[in-house]
Amino acid sequence: MMRHPLVGWLLAVILAVSLFTSLFAARARAQSPGPVVTPTEPQPPAGFELNDQEQNYLDQVLDLWERSSAQVQTFSCPFVRYTYDAFSPAAHIASSIQEGEVSYQKPDKGSFKISKVHRWQADPVPPGFQGPPKGKHVLDENAIGEHWVCDGKSVFEYKYDQKQLVERPIPPHLQGKSIVDGPLPFLFGAEA
Repeated sequence: MMRHPLVGWLLAVILAVSLFTSLFAARARAQSPGPVVTPTEPQPPAGFELNDQEQNYLDQVLDLWERSSAQVQTFSCPFVRYTYDAFSPAAHIASSIQEGEVSYQKPDKGSFKISKVHRWQADPVPPGFQGPPKGKHVLDENAIGEHWVCDGKSVFEYKYDQKQLVERPIPPHLQGKSIVDGPLPFLFGAEA
């Protein structure tokens, strides 16, 4: 599938917006630590304000993103997903590495499929060994990865281990271009 020439640029803009907001959030937290409060419930993070120059720049980036993403008709790219197990002795090593492809067709069709699963295989540990875990990621030939498809009217999830196809209908008022306001917002076509 041929990529639209703006896709690489669009991804760079999205990364820039993400970094931009993180930078200003960190700056705002550093400038105003606020009073010490012992909350009884989790609290939302404190907001921050942009000055006029920062707000103008953010508006320009979002406007450019909106105009550029509106031109994307189809999109497809490979991805790699790392999964970690926080309770494993090797918590800092991915317990699995999954490779797949995500695709999109305007306005509301998409798919997500994992085609390869590599699992962490630890080497045997000699008695008394105190060092970091050793091992390697090995391709699991029998693993069938996660797979879902959206045809614009429903999201279909293939559950191979249970031999099931699960259909999740999308309400009519959230189909088509309105999908960006619903349960399955696609990156492209959303208004800034």
